[in-house]
Amino acid sequence: MKKILLSLVIMVGFLAACGQQQVVRKPSNVNKNVENPSLSNMANEASFDFVKKTLKEKLGSDNDMAGANVDKFMDMVNDYNKSVGEENLIGDFKEDLNPTYDTGKLIENRQKAQRKFPDTNCRINAYLLAVANMKVQRAGNPDDEMLFMDLEKIKEGHLFDGQVSETFRKFFSRVPTNGSKNPEDQAKVMEKYFEGWSFPKDASLVSVVIHDNLDGNYLFIGHIGVLVKTDEGYLFVEKISFEEPYQAIKFHNRQAVYDYLKEKFKDYTDSNTCPPFVMDNGEYVG
Repeated sequence: MKKILLSLVIMVGFLAACGQQQVVRKPSNVNKNVENPSLSNMANEASFDFVKKTLKEKLGSDNDMAGANVDKFMDMVNDYNKSVGEENLIGDFKEDLNPTYDTGKLIENRQKAQRKFPDTNCRINAYLLAVANMKVQRAGNPDDEMLFMDLEKIKEGHLFDGQVSETFRKFFSRVPTNGSKNPEDQAKVMEKYFEGWSFPKDASLVSVVIHDNLDGNYLFIGHIGVLVKTDEGYLFVEKISFEEPYQAIKFHNRQAVYDYLKEKFKDYTDSNTCPPFVMDNGEYVG
């Protein structure tokens, strides 16, 4: 019983983890050195425009559908930020990777506000940004057991058409595995699964993979974000959870991104399963 309860707590954590206010954005300087990571919720004009321009250049410069998806993503960011109150978020990039959000206030403001989009999570947003630059070659029926909240929000907000919704279910499908507690062993299972996919050329889907043995041994993506190269280093974009903010983070190198995610999810462990591990475009990175 204790094992089942622990597994349920871990699963719920990962499933969650991933009147309209008039706010005037104030311009600021976001083009600073990124030797130290810095974070923004894109809650002012400069940070918002910087992220939009960067994503457009890397994902939508020669792909109209991808460009439209970036516009939609930024519209969703703007919708969320205005509904919760930009004064409660981070505008300028700050060297703080562990900001404290008044989540209760954000949820309350969001519920009261008129909003264009439903609450979304990491998987929905990352796939929206990347899907137009991906090709799907994997057939078969996906196991979408862990995606019930995602699919509900996709349907509620008409976020994807039928074909994209189906590939979403396949990409984030639970993957049958064994009982190994070794991340390298489990990563080989995920790498084999993603052999049927081609990933964006100028961007990475960086994910945290979870091992669940509640009703058999399965792997699934518990968290994911989009990583692109910039003139200064790298930009990582993620949505923390359905209720919590979007985050854009500047890193000096790719390894810093992997380390950030490993540190972020180090406590999501079960002694009976493999610890979470990180993958970059379907390849194990630690």
